Amino acid sequence: MTATAPVSAGVTAHLSEVDIKEIGRELDQLRDAVTASLGDGDARYIRRVIMVQRGLEVSGRTLLTASILPAEIAPKVRDLCQRYGLRYNTGSLIRQTANVWKNIFRLALPGPKPQPADTSPNSMPRSATA
Repeated sequence: MTATAPVSAGVTAHLSEVDIKEIGRELDQLRDAVTASLGDGDARYIRRVIMVQRGLEVSGRTLLTASILPAEIAPKVRDLCQRYGLRYNTGSLIRQTANVWKNIFRLALPGPKPQPADTSPNSMPRSATA
């Protein structure tokens, strides 16, 4: 692998300060000309590209969520939870999603929040802890 020389020492070494300022001025004029030529068609195109990108993002996330990968990982996660005495819920993706939304709404409403029962193997019954 060879090291490249600094830009100021190689590519622009033969240019004077005036030449560099002239190049900058010409590039600014070119940018202004391109900006002035943009219109409604360009704005529609940009909005369409953004809309397609967002659709692809949602599609990708949906495919990842519903892919076969969770079926391969689920047994490993279940074993890990059992090893550390953590709760592990099973069920279809639709049922799990519904339970998540139910809990979000339940916890978002005002009022006392019921505490989930501790079902780990290491937990003591509530009467013994009082």
